[in-house]
Order: sequence, then C-alpha cells, then structure tokens
Amino acid sequence: MLTFLADPAPAQRPPSVLPSPVTAMLRAVREHWSDGVARPVPMRELASAARVSPSTLCRTFRRTFGVGPVAALELLRLTRAEPLLWQSNLSMRAIAAQCGFADAYHFSRRFRAIYGMAPTTFRRTAPEAAPPSPAESYGLTVLQPLVQAP
Repeated sequence: MLTFLADPAPAQRPPSVLPSPVTAMLRAVREHWSDGVARPVPMRELASAARVSPSTLCRTFRRTFGVGPVAALELLRLTRAEPLLWQSNLSMRAIAAQCGFADAYHFSRRFRAIYGMAPTTFRRTAPEAAPPSPAESYGLTVLQPLVQAP
C-alpha cells in the first residue's frame, strides 16, 4: 500500500523513448518558449496539447521522470538560470524574467528551495563546487533540447 501512496523516486536513467503525450506536451512548451522567455505553462494547456486529461499527463510524466510536468518545467527554468548566473552580469531581475519568474524575489525563493543556496551565492560558486543541477537529478536533461527554440 505504501508503494501507491509514496511519491515515485526520480528516474535513475533517462528514458530512451518518451511517451507520445510527453513529446506532444514538449512541442507546446517549445512554442511557448520560442521567444526566449521560459514562462510557466498552465497544466490545462499542457494536457490539451498532449490530448490527454491533466491526470493522465501527470501520471505519465511522473512514471517517466518521478516528478509532475509543471514541477519539471520549473526545474528546467531554474536550470536555465545556471549559465546566466555564471556567464553573464545580468541582474537577478533580468535572469528572473528570462526564466519566467514574476520577479527576482520569487526567482530567488524558488532557486534557494531547489539548490539550497541563494542565486547570488551560486553565482560566486565555481561550477565544479556547485550543487548538482536539478535537471540531472531527475533525468530531465533529455528534455532540454526538446524545449529549446531551434
């Protein structure tokens, strides 16, 4: 019974073939993010693009990656901030806007919750000493090229 109640563990290996609802959802995300800003996409839109119900999309996504689609997209948006923090002198407000967060405060709170440190501290940390990327931890790196604009 605990197996059904507990959240599934993050995927250990990225899937070789993604389920069709996931690929359809990712096409919609790619279109939403085509202007270079990784805004959040509502679950209803994701499910509609995948042509499945929201619960079916969540179940399929969780089975594949161990995390729901909205949470996965937030993790990808936060992962997108990593090179911006290390390789640019953009303000936190500009990075937050590019990653689709309402403001620098919201971005900072979510970043700290996932990475365990503030984005300003992360910026000063050498890449080899930084915490692991959440996209890698959940096997979401296979999704990154699928949501980036061509």
